Amino acid sequence: MEIAIPKIIHQIYHPFPPRTEETIPYNRFKRAWIESWKRCHPDWEYRLWGEEDSRELIKAYYPWFLSTYDSYDVPIKRVDAIKYFVLHAFGGLYVDLDFACLKNFEPLLGGLALAFGYQTDEEESRLFRTSAIGNALIGSAKGHPFWEEVFPLLIRHKHEAVFEATGPVLLTKIVRSYQEGHRDIAVFGKRYLYPFQWNDEQKQKYASLSLAEARRLFPDAYAITFWTQSFIEH
Repeated sequence: MEIAIPKIIHQIYHPFPPRTEETIPYNRFKRAWIESWKRCHPDWEYRLWGEEDSRELIKAYYPWFLSTYDSYDVPIKRVDAIKYFVLHAFGGLYVDLDFACLKNFEPLLGGLALAFGYQTDEEESRLFRTSAIGNALIGSAKGHPFWEEVFPLLIRHKHEAVFEATGPVLLTKIVRSYQEGHRDIAVFGKRYLYPFQWNDEQKQKYASLSLAEARRLFPDAYAITFWTQSFIEH
């Protein structure tokens, strides 16, 4: 089935203080994880967004948001926000750097204009219910009107904590509202995109997992995250 989501993979790297690396630190975000996206999607465009071109995108196409973007109190809010503007401007598949691809996404995205994933079982706790939908891997058609519902809330909630201002709490609320009456959106069960949890026990268990082992252990998964959680530091 043809997909409405453009064949573009977007990733973002902004060096958070005190880090100053201008290029991806591969001791933290493994080269194999990043290359897996290109290997599984050989005919897709790949784009890595740095600090400078991220800000230039806002300045050129969304100047009304530039003051909010520049005034965020922590860098991770800028990273979260630019995900949404990139997807609106270009469409494609946005993926955090701590994700590895296990199989081509085209069968999963067929017939969709928006794709998200549950990052936890909703029953686990009150906190996880409110932030159940992740913002670390998102597919979107170019110019999708969903993002026009997100943008005003980024401004309204800019002073709140990260999850509420730009992260999964904000996104979960908007996705659930948008799902009512729209058929071009899917939120996939966590076994497809977030097959294991971010708690310390799970992270330690799978920290050195090879991609071949991941495919064997999680046969339904299209991708796997290793939960580096760099946002916690910032």
